Amino acid sequence: MLKTLGIDGLSENFSDLHTLKSPNDILETLLAGIGELFQCERVYVCKKNEENGYDCINEWVSEGTMPKKHLLQNLPHDGVRYYYHYFKRGQILTFDDIEAFRNQNEELYAILKPQRLQSMLCLQLRIDDRDLGFFGIDNPIPEKYAEMLNIAAVIGRYVSILVHQQTLESSIKDGELSRSAAKDASEGQPLPARILQIKEGSQAAVVYFEVTQRDHGVTRNQEILRHMLTHTERLLGSIFGALNVFRLEELGFIAILEGSENLDLPLLQERLTSVNLALDPFGIFAFSGLSAVRSYRNMADFFDMVYQANGKMLHQKKRYRDFYTEKYHFNGNSAAAFRELVEIHPERDSYMVLYHEYASAFETGSFSEQLQRMQRFVYPEDREKYTEFWQAQLALSRNSAELREGPQTHHLHFRMMIDNKTVWETLSVAMYIATNGEAVLLCYTQ
Repeated sequence: MLKTLGIDGLSENFSDLHTLKSPNDILETLLAGIGELFQCERVYVCKKNEENGYDCINEWVSEGTMPKKHLLQNLPHDGVRYYYHYFKRGQILTFDDIEAFRNQNEELYAILKPQRLQSMLCLQLRIDDRDLGFFGIDNPIPEKYAEMLNIAAVIGRYVSILVHQQTLESSIKDGELSRSAAKDASEGQPLPARILQIKEGSQAAVVYFEVTQRDHGVTRNQEILRHMLTHTERLLGSIFGALNVFRLEELGFIAILEGSENLDLPLLQERLTSVNLALDPFGIFAFSGLSAVRSYRNMADFFDMVYQANGKMLHQKKRYRDFYTEKYHFNGNSAAAFRELVEIHPERDSYMVLYHEYASAFETGSFSEQLQRMQRFVYPEDREKYTEFWQAQLALSRNSAELREGPQTHHLHFRMMIDNKTVWETLSVAMYIATNGEAVLLCYTQ
């Protein structure tokens, strides 16, 4: 498997991977192969959970090494914050001599030394800028350390894909049949049962949807979220057939398309367009990805279609984020130009987190209250200019005549206190008039 990724001489350790079907089975075999290749004590994967903590989901240990998987469950983000200090800078946390590492990071040394680590590697797992967790190798033999570093990025990317596929597969297997309002609940069936009904040899495809609230200024509580998902569910059922639409975890849906009469590409594109046209009056937008049409053979084909459709949906989300980067002249040409994007509606005193690289998006609340909370983290000598900056932005947001001349962007360079350390931040605010005449502030940090 790794030979196909361009790494010669390692394929014998992973020669059985292509015969495995489940992402979890592949991951377990991969970790064992890595452990034997680098003759280390432990190889592990920690995955971000729904509570924004981290669970060890896979672990390989050498003979005589005590497993820790059962101990490494629901680790709080604060507990691994030093790891993420490296990840935020795009770095791998690694060292081949813990005593030499002490000079670089005394605090982290104090945490790792009691764990009997002499050398280690830990890197973040990401898909499309989404934090999935992290992957680690403990105590590889010195002779293999340099070789491990050379292929770490490739292995990390492959593990990220497997963890992402593992999450998708789990979500799909646990999914429930979406029911339209006209259907009685007793008529439903779980998604795995519908997968088994796809006829061998039939033409099939999958559409993966993820919905968001277009009017980001409205606070999204659980009741609003429930109505949004229910309405989307009914609409997708009316377009693709209620028996073919399934709600997944969080904000995801999939639609199973089977039979040539349902796979005419121009007709499919019209249907996908009609989804957002119908959702728009309700303030909802659906990102979507359509897999390639294939002659169906077995369940492995189904998951391949889901992975492909999900990947296309994520690409559409990335383009959506790039739109903000280009339209409001954010620094840089790539989606990595900002770490956090927040939309602020001063007239409503509300904010919504549209994007955050290490936390769940769509956090909402009172902007004035959030501003007061943030001021406590600003370096004392910078609090005055921080307050004056926001006062100026809010004053400008009330000057609609000036804003109608075109979007404006303002920047502030200031210091924050994070984990008792001083960190420089660049805050930028792009301001414009929305179609309803309301001033909107897009705030991003670097």
